[in-house]
Amino acid sequence: MGIRPPGGGTPGPAVAVPSTATYHVDELRTATGTGWTVTVAGPVDVITDPDEAAHYQRSLAGWTHGPHDTLLRLHPKSVTGFRLARAER
Repeated sequence: MGIRPPGGGTPGPAVAVPSTATYHVDELRTATGTGWTVTVAGPVDVITDPDEAAHYQRSLAGWTHGPHDTLLRLHPKSVTGFRLARAER
């Protein structure tokens, strides 16, 4: 799983890259009171292959303001989630 966390510059010896990470994403539909939430955790490594990096730079938008030059590969060891549903009356 590729992720583009906020942060500038290409990772190198001076840039700290965590050995593990947790990624969380939600989809909430307020009009219907439904949605889902997923959390993925596991070890990460830096994507250094130019073709793979170009793919993720084209297909993954950054989710906060600022540069998103660091590309990480998350190897899922734990995946949890649930659907959000409107309570029945």
